[in-house]
Amino acid sequence: MFLCTVVYVKAGNAMEKNKITQLLIVGLTGIILGVEFENYTSKLSISNMAMQEDTVWIASPRGLVKMSRAGDILKEYTNANGLPATNWVTYAAVDNNGAVWCCTRGCGIAVLKGGQFTYYDTASGLAHNTVNACAFDTDNNAWICTDTGVSMFDGTVWTTYTKADGLPDDDVIAVAIDSSGTKWFGTRKGGAVEFNGQEWTVYNTANGLLNNYVYGIAIDRQCNKWFATSGGVNMFDDTVWTGYDTADGLSSLVIRSVAIDSSGNTWFATYGGGVCMFDGQEWKVYTKEDSLSSDTLWSVSVDTKGDVWAGTRGAGVCTFNGTKWKRLDMGVSLGWIIAVAIDSAGNKWFGTYNHGIVVLTKDGEWKAYNRENGFWPEWVEAIAVDKYGKKWCGTIGRGVWIFNDTQWVSYDEDDGLGGENVKSIIFDNDGNAWFATNGVSKFDGSNWITYTEADGIPSFLVYDIDIDKDGNIWIGAWDAYAGGVGKFDGTNWIVYNESDGLIYKNVNSLAIDNDDNKWFGTSFGISKFDGQNWINYNTLNGLVNDYVTSCCVDKQNNVWFGTLGGLSMFNGREWTNYTDKDGLVNNWVEEVVVDNNGDLWIATEIGVSHLLISSVDTKHTLKNQGEYSFKPHIRNNPFTQTVSISFTLHAAQRMVISLYSLQGRVIKEIYSGIQSAGVQNMSIDISGFSSGGYLFRIETEKQGVVTGKILNVR
Repeated sequence: MFLCTVVYVKAGNAMEKNKITQLLIVGLTGIILGVEFENYTSKLSISNMAMQEDTVWIASPRGLVKMSRAGDILKEYTNANGLPATNWVTYAAVDNNGAVWCCTRGCGIAVLKGGQFTYYDTASGLAHNTVNACAFDTDNNAWICTDTGVSMFDGTVWTTYTKADGLPDDDVIAVAIDSSGTKWFGTRKGGAVEFNGQEWTVYNTANGLLNNYVYGIAIDRQCNKWFATSGGVNMFDDTVWTGYDTADGLSSLVIRSVAIDSSGNTWFATYGGGVCMFDGQEWKVYTKEDSLSSDTLWSVSVDTKGDVWAGTRGAGVCTFNGTKWKRLDMGVSLGWIIAVAIDSAGNKWFGTYNHGIVVLTKDGEWKAYNRENGFWPEWVEAIAVDKYGKKWCGTIGRGVWIFNDTQWVSYDEDDGLGGENVKSIIFDNDGNAWFATNGVSKFDGSNWITYTEADGIPSFLVYDIDIDKDGNIWIGAWDAYAGGVGKFDGTNWIVYNESDGLIYKNVNSLAIDNDDNKWFGTSFGISKFDGQNWINYNTLNGLVNDYVTSCCVDKQNNVWFGTLGGLSMFNGREWTNYTDKDGLVNNWVEEVVVDNNGDLWIATEIGVSHLLISSVDTKHTLKNQGEYSFKPHIRNNPFTQTVSISFTLHAAQRMVISLYSLQGRVIKEIYSGIQSAGVQNMSIDISGFSSGGYLFRIETEKQGVVTGKILNVR
């Protein structure tokens, strides 16, 4: 596959909608398929919040939100009105001059001042374009945490610090500056580090820190340093380390953020345990029972009036005035999408983690089904639509719920379902519903049958289920010792595992292609089974990530795989991978489905990507017919340093030759200008680049565009 990229962005409706177009040159040069990502995310996942007098600046995967202390949204900033290509703002901070610094994922920093943005990235001097946090010293120098070190910017000069200078880990995610000007940094793997301007002092589990993953740092009025880690909370008074965990009163060990209020109380945003407050003597825990919108928090801050602001994952912002919590209205919760289904009318049904069901109607409107309108489950793991249009929803902890567009009906273990957790649902040709649950359950509308390990299934933890063209039931199962694949012919179960050729025992997903091949996604790669032979694939073959969460087959019989590292497509010969750098909304993919148009809907942990693969861009198809054709000749490929390309121009014309990576990113412009008619000989020198494959693209004014693949083997 040859890849060249064109990017544009436009805003959508209630959910932010980004569109990224790529020209994918598939197979033979000259067949160009127009591919577009449309991304839907919610501003309800809150990365952090920065306070500026009566204004709150909210960073989210959807962009930057300017909000009043009263909770009114004053303005939203996305790539449609000033942010760079990505909308994902990882951190917002206000400097000493009132400028708002927007740290982004993959696009550096955008600084908002006087209604205008100024941009900084690696070309400016920034260490890395993924920026995790920043803080400002008394001289307004910016101290910036990135994935590959700390950058300091004094307004003119950039200085970068890495492990070579004293950092314990280059992946830096937190920063705070104390009253003496000392900088404190938290890293993803190396613990915390103190920098006094001359020396670096590292703190980790060997000398007092509870966990080396430090999410956040805050400094109280006594100059005690508080560290939010993945293993609890630490307080350091410059001499003694004190640790706090669940035995002391924390509701969770994973602490994502820490803040100090005006009374000296310390507030902690936990992952799964709500908000914790410590007054120095006692702990207080606030959860959904106290009117928090979610117990899964990403951030906590204190505003200029002393109110506490809690940023959740997917459920927006809540404020606490010292007496009660209040949820601020920020729209429909999209957040972490686990399941996708598309009904006959074209409505898209999304199952979420912690927020019920969200529907994108064919008219582009958003609807939510939750406790407020009769749907009680919060975690929806599977959705399937039967031939009558009923939506069957598999939940975690509440069995199966069925919706006929008017009312809900539910079934659980008391009715005959094998378990309360339902991971997948299918329907056979007789209209029976089959469920992947604790075992395999079958429901004919009146009676339930459940198959367990005693009946021959590989494990009671069944993760996915499908039906082949002969009506056989196939399942993927998990187990600490066995697991594997099960096939049911209506009478007997046959089990396949690693000894038969399966790549790994824990099977997360499966799909059956148009040739009746079975594809199994596991925690360590993919297996294909044609009924006789097994073929295994993993990252060594081209898969983007070995942990495969979902499989589906499109109308062209390409097989698509959702993984924890992005999206992969296999056409039987070649692999094509997509990540967030290519426009995918997030690399943690939960499910992939194909709609009636042949397009893909990809569920991720922060929203949904719609991959438009059905539209053919004939406008860019190459002119390879008659007198206007031109075909480059590569004289030495593979090559060591320089490759020679020759071609013929029928008339003098302007042309551009560019070098691309295999992922479609421009590496170098080789030539741009006007060439005369006749035979042209061009040399591409990439002696300064690493070995591997590259793409070249020749764009001409009168004879179209040609691309090709070259290989550097030095």
